[in-house]
Amino acid sequence: MIYWPLFLVYFVLYLFSLSPSISVGDSGELCASSVILGVAHSPGYPLFSLIGKAATVIVPFGNLAYRINILSALFGAASLVVIISSFMAALKFEKEKLGFSEAGVLLVASLFVGVSPAFWSSSVQSEVFTLNAFIAALLIRAVVAARYELAAFIFGIGLGNHHTLVFLSPLFIFAFSGAGSAFKKSAAMFFAFLLGFSVYFYLPVRSAKDPGLDWGNAETPANILRVIRRADYGSLSLTVGKKIERNVSNTFRQIIEFAASMNRQFTVLGIALGLFGIYAAVRKKHRFFNALVLIWFIAGPGFALLANMPFTAQTKGVMERFHVFTNLLWFFPVALGLNELARSRFGGMLLVPAGAVMLAAAVPVHNQVTMRNYYLAYDYGKNLLKTLAPGSVFFMDGGDDTFYSMAYLCFAEKRRQDVELHDRGGLVFKSVYGPDFRRIPPQLKEKRRNRVEMTYLGMRPLYYSTFNVEVMPGVKMVPDGVLYKPGSQKGPNTMEFYSLRGVFDGSYSDHRSRALVPIYPFFMELESGDKEKYRYWNFARLSWPEIGWLSNNLKVEMVQRGYRQLVAGRYDEAERTYDLLLEWFPDESSVLVNLGVINEKRGDAEAAKKLYLRAIELDPKMADAYYNLSVIFWREKNWEMVVKNLERLLDVNPKDERGRHFMPLAVENLSKTKGNVK
Repeated sequence: MIYWPLFLVYFVLYLFSLSPSISVGDSGELCASSVILGVAHSPGYPLFSLIGKAATVIVPFGNLAYRINILSALFGAASLVVIISSFMAALKFEKEKLGFSEAGVLLVASLFVGVSPAFWSSSVQSEVFTLNAFIAALLIRAVVAARYELAAFIFGIGLGNHHTLVFLSPLFIFAFSGAGSAFKKSAAMFFAFLLGFSVYFYLPVRSAKDPGLDWGNAETPANILRVIRRADYGSLSLTVGKKIERNVSNTFRQIIEFAASMNRQFTVLGIALGLFGIYAAVRKKHRFFNALVLIWFIAGPGFALLANMPFTAQTKGVMERFHVFTNLLWFFPVALGLNELARSRFGGMLLVPAGAVMLAAAVPVHNQVTMRNYYLAYDYGKNLLKTLAPGSVFFMDGGDDTFYSMAYLCFAEKRRQDVELHDRGGLVFKSVYGPDFRRIPPQLKEKRRNRVEMTYLGMRPLYYSTFNVEVMPGVKMVPDGVLYKPGSQKGPNTMEFYSLRGVFDGSYSDHRSRALVPIYPFFMELESGDKEKYRYWNFARLSWPEIGWLSNNLKVEMVQRGYRQLVAGRYDEAERTYDLLLEWFPDESSVLVNLGVINEKRGDAEAAKKLYLRAIELDPKMADAYYNLSVIFWREKNWEMVVKNLERLLDVNPKDERGRHFMPLAVENLSKTKGNVK
């Protein structure tokens, strides 16, 4: 009797917090792929696209994205009900009994999962993770009920949504070990699995229709396999990008990070109850619960160690979504621990304070994850479209929020059909770089990009989403809104027509949203005439200090601006720029070198030396500092110090042409000096 009321409570809770449109991350792409039946990023997500398409047809109200968002709320609530049913069946399998307060145990245990930040957040936006949780719950339920053919089918079709479902494969070993007849059914299970896995036939069928989203052009066996095994990411990698070194220190730190994330998800109380449940399962030799605990260890801390992601705010944002699956598994030890307490003499009384603790914790979690008035990604996409002139060609140099907001607006909502979209990676949209583009070396890719994109110059309006002003070599780029376009002079600032609701009120707490918001003040500074005070950049730096792209590009822009001022002979302006840069980023050794050059230009060699030495102290491999010191000492005819600094320069970079050219001359002069002294 608890199932339907519980489902309705969580479904209403998630609906109340539901995003009204697309959100940051993959949401725009998944919504667009559902509407047009396209092929999303690897592994293509055919199951989600099919179910999402059905939602757009069946749900009679709301915009297209909202209808698909409802699926996440539906699957989030349903997975909690199914996992409770699995727990009840597992207790019966283990010949256990519930405590005197059956509903209390199940309700409180569900709170630990249902209002955990990762689970709640994924239930209010279009993502694949609550569908994955629902399929995992169904698979567990089928195995408990000894419906092995059904479990195999669920496993196969579930892999058409998310590959982390493979962590549940040990359940089939459990099934075989517990029933001899299961071996006789292995052939039927195998065919049931293939039937479910056949959902991937969706990829070549839809790719052949050339939809707007056609990741990997999955029309040939090689391309289909490439998409399914996520070759463009690295099959065992969560994202593209650098990984950190595997060593004892980093392994220990990964474990600490995982423990901290568990605390964020469940609080100390949830961790304690889960550990108590694991103790009870081991002590009583519960085969099924112990199997699930083993799976949790593999999918939780084991997966974190396998991923070996860098310790950054961005990493935490990426890993948060993968807690949805492990949070669902943690329900079992938490519920078992609560049940053990409920069966004790006074343990049942602990259910009330435990439930109260989680209800109290739900309030700040709601404030953190709610997307009830969330329009950041949708407004960002519309702002981009406001920037693009009629008939534009839009090249995107990275950025999921740019790719996927454009995909949703242009393909799902069919806005701006005059605009031609291309990603410079040649993956998301129709590639203009050739069918072999993904397989050629990086240096050849850049040459081909430049050659292809130059053919559009002067033919149609060109726009770039990039931070690289040299994206078209030899062509001057000017900012327009949050984009760049070829041109010699700035035109009217389209940012004046942007919707900036929620941008500057500090309402976003998730990393992905916080990483998108600073794009506006960053480009506002580029458009501003207030060049010396850097008001917008300073605001962005103070408001979003953890955002990596912002810090990196602030450094690049300020260094380049200071260098232009230096070359133009505006030494006072350059010095102010560099001083401010050092105030913001004290460890930038290259800035100290440039300040040293300014002091040399002013004739203050001693001040320049001190700055170069400070740069070397920060970065012992700063080649320019060694060279500039050798130049000063050359003027002073201090040949011993010249040779010493040139030696250090060549130690840092043996191929440095400056050092190789001047070292013989410096050694010769030093020899002459020593000869004269003798």
